[in-house]
Amino acid sequence: MRATTSAITMAPMVAAMISPLLAIDPGESNGWALFEHGELVDYGTHDPEQTCNVLVIERPEIYRGSRANPNSILTLAINAGYWSGRIGHDRLVWYNPKQWKGQIPKTAKLDNYIIYKRVKRAYADVNLTGYTKKEAFDVVDAIGLGMFALKDLNAQ
Repeated sequence: MRATTSAITMAPMVAAMISPLLAIDPGESNGWALFEHGELVDYGTHDPEQTCNVLVIERPEIYRGSRANPNSILTLAINAGYWSGRIGHDRLVWYNPKQWKGQIPKTAKLDNYIIYKRVKRAYADVNLTGYTKKEAFDVVDAIGLGMFALKDLNAQ
């Protein structure tokens, strides 16, 4: 996949040190996105069957006053722990949702989701045909998480 104008550009040395980078949104479908040398090269759901230099996982968090079911968040945390042990990696990086996407809520339609719009601007070739609505949101979040991680790790 080739990135369009808003793609993340990285110095070759930094890109090599964090490549490949695998980002996981730990949910029921476990959305994931694989980046090599700063480019999105693959994405999907369930088991990515990859090893990587840098594994990035969304760290589930329970927010005070949230309407989210705490038991659902615990399930996400269990999944996150599973993937952190299942995927071979040299470095593990955790981001909570507020760190990487702020207060952006999921929407009823994927096309209206701000993270989806960002992903499509950066990677116009992303095709979510064949995914359920839930899977598509999880994949988009994994790609968005990976994009954020690339930018953040490049800045360090």
